[in-house]
Amino acid sequence: HENLSPLGLNQNTAFDYSIYPNPANEKFQVKANTPIIKVEIFNQLLQLVLEVNDDKGIDYIDISTLQSAIYLVKVKDANANFGIEKLIKEN
Repeated sequence: HENLSPLGLNQNTAFDYSIYPNPANEKFQVKANTPIIKVEIFNQLLQLVLEVNDDKGIDYIDISTLQSAIYLVKVKDANANFGIEKLIKEN
């Protein structure tokens, strides 16, 4: 059977971040104690639907093209720390 965990399982609890607003409609922000360089958004089937990369740091993510649903948002910093949050997308 296939691996259903592409998101990975090891989260670093020292990595402090938040995404807001949540629920969001047009965009959301990522605030963290280190610069966020990659954000991946997965649907409930764990399919990657949006990916943003920026080595200088990501301030906000435009999700206006996504349908209303619950997504998993994986954020990663320059030190390879990452975390996963649920995000509710509204119209």
